[in-house]
Amino acid sequence: MKKQLSLLLATVLGMGAVCAVSVRGFAQEASKAVQTAPADKAVIGKPFKNFALVNIASEKKETISLASFKGKKAVVGVFMANRCGTTWQYEGKIGKLIKDYGKKDVQIMAIHSNFTEPDGEIVGQMEQRNLAIPILDDKAKQELADYVGARVTPTFFVLDKEGVLRYIGSFDDYGAEPAYVPNALDAVLAGKKPAKESTRAFG
Repeated sequence: MKKQLSLLLATVLGMGAVCAVSVRGFAQEASKAVQTAPADKAVIGKPFKNFALVNIASEKKETISLASFKGKKAVVGVFMANRCGTTWQYEGKIGKLIKDYGKKDVQIMAIHSNFTEPDGEIVGQMEQRNLAIPILDDKAKQELADYVGARVTPTFFVLDKEGVLRYIGSFDDYGAEPAYVPNALDAVLAGKKPAKESTRAFG
């Protein structure tokens, strides 16, 4: 009963929240827009930058380098926020992604970039919802969020086995088919380019 109340409270709080990756990220957009030099950004079809971030889901809080996943057949990253109803609307789909593609040697990880939320919130909710994946801590500088251009949660990206970015955007079409992330993964696992390489994430 206590677990159910906790999950219900988190969902209710999240439904009323703006699903922003970070408040700071929005505040910085105006200054970034006037810069003439191109920023360091992820590019579809190009190698993804190697980030090394702390896995707050682990007891030892070890640092994980994205390069350490290079042996995997694909990597999926998803920016998540506990106080975001949209994030938890995709709980089942994220869980199915972990179950179905984990068997296919695909690494799935969460990224926590919202500095307004304590680590314990997202870690606790992920544990209660049985989403056992690394949670990378991007709060301090939000470099990974800026690199991907993630401004809402959940935002997904897919890397192939060589660490090349193949997809950025939403999981699906506002809750309906097509399911962009699974489709991108199926293409990558088949050695092909996804039919849809980017979409607008919503949250």
